[in-house]
Parts: sequence; structure tokens; C-alpha cells
Amino acid sequence: MNLFELEGESVPDSLIAGDKKGMLTRGIVLAPGQGVLKRGTLLARNEEDQGVLYGKVAPEDVSAPGESGDTEDGTAAETVTEAAEVLMMTPSGILTDDMDTGTDPDGDTVIATEYITGIFNPDAVIVKEGTEVRELTETLRRLGIFFEEVD
Repeated sequence: MNLFELEGESVPDSLIAGDKKGMLTRGIVLAPGQGVLKRGTLLARNEEDQGVLYGKVAPEDVSAPGESGDTEDGTAAETVTEAAEVLMMTPSGILTDDMDTGTDPDGDTVIATEYITGIFNPDAVIVKEGTEVRELTETLRRLGIFFEEVD
């Protein structure tokens, strides 16, 4: 056994903004096919209870019923699409480490760890494009996740 062999290293970043509230973590199963999720990614749970990148639901992910573009109640399908653009997921936690989920949506799930409480730098938290982290302050506060600006 070589006692001077490099096993790994810790590189400080600005994700954690304080320790006044304490930090708790838990395991989470990440959905496959998301590519590399970076440390600091805000996670939500999908319908299979797997961790996914938090953000607005894309309109193309929602299909409106009916062939003519109208819903069953006769309203225009674009109403469903507009609602999808503002539909938000429920946050779960913040990813503790970079994780590669692969590119195949039918691939294997990945086991990871997420912070479920703590004080974080909002500028270091990652969400889907078009989602504003600071708009989630109250929602995340109820979970025990707090934001504090870091100079």
C-alpha cells in the first residue's frame, strides 16, 4: 500500500454559502439519459420517482387530446400548451457531486446524493434554462434549503 498515492482531491466551490442551519443529505436515483448533471443541480422527481433537472416543463412534453387541435371540452389546444410552459416541478434537493447519467433514456439509473437542507449560493445552483432560481426562494425555504449571496 502506497501511503502517498493520490486518491482524490477536493476543489472548493461557491455552492455552499454557510453552515448555520446544518446540512442533511439523502440518496436519490437519477433518471437515465440526462447527460452529465453538475454539482449544484436542483433536482425534482419524475413520475418514476427518479431525480431529474428541475425546471419548467417543455410544451412539446405535453400533448393535447383531440385530432383537430381542440381539447375534449372544446377549448383550444394552445391553452394546454401555455399551461405547460408555466407548469413547474416540485423540488427535491441539490445534487452533491457531478454525475453522468448517460445519453440513453433507456439506460441504467444512477445512484447519487442530494442535499435536502442547507444554505446555498443561488448563483451556483443549476436549473433548466428559462427557470429563475431566485423565484424559488420561498418554495425551497419550506424544504429547508436557504439562499445567501456569496461575495
